[in-house]
Amino acid sequence: MQTVVRILIIAFFASLLFTMNDLIKQIYQPQQQVITTTIQQYPLPK
Repeated sequence: MQTVVRILIIAFFASLLFTMNDLIKQIYQPQQQVITTTIQQYPLPK
């Protein structure tokens, strides 16, 4: 029974995360291109 609850909680948080991600994308859509070019100019160390 506890595993079912855990799975439900994980699924809830995952969907919440995806919703937040969509909202953030909509909010920062104009800046998306700037962020992408900045990342391309300054590649992260691997």
